[in-house]
Amino acid sequence: MTLDATELRACFDEPLPERGQPLETILAELEQRSTGGLAGGTGGRYFGYVTGGSLPAAAIVEAWTAAVDQNVGMWPLGPAAVELEQVTLRWLADLVGFPGESGYFGSGATMTNTIALAVARHWFGKRHGVNVLEQGVRALPELAVRRVPIDERYRMEVRPLVEAIERDRAAGVEPAIVIAPAGSVNTGACDPLDEIADVCAEHVLWLHVDGAFGAFFGLWKPARGLVRGIERADSLAVDAHKWLNVPNGVGFLLLRDADLHRETFAGSAGYLTPGAGENLHELGIEASRSWRGACVWAALKQLGREGVGDS
Repeated sequence: MTLDATELRACFDEPLPERGQPLETILAELEQRSTGGLAGGTGGRYFGYVTGGSLPAAAIVEAWTAAVDQNVGMWPLGPAAVELEQVTLRWLADLVGFPGESGYFGSGATMTNTIALAVARHWFGKRHGVNVLEQGVRALPELAVRRVPIDERYRMEVRPLVEAIERDRAAGVEPAIVIAPAGSVNTGACDPLDEIADVCAEHVLWLHVDGAFGAFFGLWKPARGLVRGIERADSLAVDAHKWLNVPNGVGFLLLRDADLHRETFAGSAGYLTPGAGENLHELGIEASRSWRGACVWAALKQLGREGVGDS
């Protein structure tokens, strides 16, 4: 980027056009006005914010999916899109070694983490006889956020985690969910997932792994131990626009329990006509959305399992 904020604003600052302009001039104008204001995210030596440039197959397919404009929120509005996404999620689960039965493509790990925690909340409610969909969150036992100390390698310390669980239960606060990062963006640190999974199993807690950055560490033998235990999580959120090199705005969620996933977001309306396959608006918090999974499918087709590991 060579222009400062003031210069960039001046490039685009103009009144709303009263009349349209020819189609063939619009892209050229956008390119001209953006010159000097784009980050070099597509370059092979760009490492900022742990994102990557798009693979050719992913970029081309992203443009094509915009042109065919399928609404993946409902099966009748994008049958092929829905079916392709289900297959691609199975590929991803296989690739990262996660025994998931369900999944969802979101706009990134922020969205998929949110959906995962909604499913975890539904699970917690069921354990305590509360249907969150019908009774709301106020009917749940008290929930509280606890920060657990980290060690000199920036990993969660397991003993303080157990102490926090025991302390809360003694105070009448029921622990529910443990969130463990696999690959912190700032440090690259991975929490000791196997040990944390042992704690969650013993205390009957939901284990969610935020693998936005590091879920694919397991594909590289020297780093495999960093994410040992990731397969024991109840839910796993990952950014596809990091290691998989697809366009920005694509993340995915993998969940162990498909029935629980559907129960969490179940519900429809008269105008939302069901189809022969999954209505994806009942698997997340978006009704209408773009065909995000196609660019991931394309990236996996271009790279294959070996290529993802090598990259």
